Amino acid sequence: MSSSSIESDSSDDSVSIMKKFDELEETDSLMSTKVALVQTIAAHVSIITSTMMVDKKKCPHGGSKVGRRYIHRDRKERHELIINNYFRGDQSKYTSEHFRRRFRMDIELFMHILQADKNYDDYFTSKIDVTGKDRLSSL
Repeated sequence: MSSSSIESDSSDDSVSIMKKFDELEETDSLMSTKVALVQTIAAHVSIITSTMMVDKKKCPHGGSKVGRRYIHRDRKERHELIINNYFRGDQSKYTSEHFRRRFRMDIELFMHILQADKNYDDYFTSKIDVTGKDRLSSL
């Protein structure tokens, strides 16, 4: 073998070794980038998971304030009961005399006071509350 062929073989080997070394460096760089990316994703997933856990612990909105439940009070039924008991005229469960003895006033006076209150202040008119339900009737 001639010395030039040995030199060309050794230079080819050194070029090949340098290429492999560069490939290894690129692979190491790529691996470290992948590791950093996986660590970042893991950190974000843990943050999202913990946020979701905190959100699950909160009570659902159901009352006038967040976290308070709505208490069903049969408002419509009670309003109808009051109307049927006292304000249906001859068809009422109780007579106007019974109303006068119980509340110490005639039905006509009560209705006059109720109408004056409604005219004076909007508070005494029927409205919808925060939860979307009918508020108490003015009776």
